[in-house]
Amino acid sequence: MARGKLLVGLSCLLIVVAIGFAACKKAEPTPTPRPTATPTATPAPTATPTAGPTATPVPTWTPVPTAKPTATPTPVPTWTPVPTWTPVPTATPTPTPKVTPTATATPKPTATPTPKPTPTPALVKASISPASKQVSAGEAFALDVVVNPAAYRISAGEVELSFNPQVLEAVDIQAGTLLGSNVILGTRQIDNVGGKLRIAVARVGSIPNTAPPTAQGVLAATQWKVREGVAAQQVSITISFVGLADNSFQDVPGITVSPCTVKVQ
Repeated sequence: MARGKLLVGLSCLLIVVAIGFAACKKAEPTPTPRPTATPTATPAPTATPTAGPTATPVPTWTPVPTAKPTATPTPVPTWTPVPTWTPVPTATPTPTPKVTPTATATPKPTATPTPKPTPTPALVKASISPASKQVSAGEAFALDVVVNPAAYRISAGEVELSFNPQVLEAVDIQAGTLLGSNVILGTRQIDNVGGKLRIAVARVGSIPNTAPPTAQGVLAATQWKVREGVAAQQVSITISFVGLADNSFQDVPGITVSPCTVKVQ
């Protein structure tokens, strides 16, 4: 390659010399008597050889050694020993001893005493006596309000009677002997318009707890008259209210009442 470059340089030099010689031959002297100028050859520019493209060296292929494949050992499964069956010894049944029952003495049932029923106190009763009366028009008659105190000691009492004022007329009402001969009169009312007859009385003095219960007696004594000219019919006189107090001045509960039937002929 260096030799080629040298030949190219020499060729270029010969061309330059030839061009200079030709130029000198063509110049003619000037007729002017001036001194002839010696032409100086102008050196032609030296052609700079153009360097050709430098060949890029091709890299030499170096063979790469092929890696030998490494054989990977395949794992062999580890053999797991199978457990040896060990026979289980059969349990020999142990004979259960028979239990001899021990005779237990059966206790005799204890007789539970039956509680005696608590005696229910007798009910206090208030009634009109007699329970039935047969009268004529214009006739007068008497009725009593009777009280059975049962087991109570009665200190006071009040009673109200209701009737038909168109047929009957209440004439009088007085305290009876239930609370003794000497009593305190509280209320005494006669209403022949509304048909009401009422009285309230109290015993004088107190009754000790050791005293016996009050005996049955008349709380109030009443007087009546049948109105003139009434037709034959049947009417009733009823106990619309009754109240009793014991020796502690407490109300006596559960008083039953009974009316009186008046038959007008």
